[in-house]
Amino acid sequence: MLHLVLHDEQFAWLRSLSTMIARIDDIVDTDELISSESVQNAFREAHRLIKFGGTGDFQDKYYEALQDSPDVVMAHAEVSRVLPASGGSAASP
Repeated sequence: MLHLVLHDEQFAWLRSLSTMIARIDDIVDTDELISSESVQNAFREAHRLIKFGGTGDFQDKYYEALQDSPDVVMAHAEVSRVLPASGGSAASP
């Protein structure tokens, strides 16, 4: 299954999301203190991936899902609450 996700063209659209998740996992799994810069970079990457009006396989599928599913819209709204408009640091609850 992992081989399919990593190499099959039907899953190519997931690679940018998978890459972002792997980077966040690397940051969280370290034994070292997590730097503010690492956290801000992770937020910027997430913001860029789901908030910018960019083009690409992931964005195309993501925007299609937003149009097709109220659940995706609600999840997007929840994530948007914690992503600052600038893509910098997290907003306070």
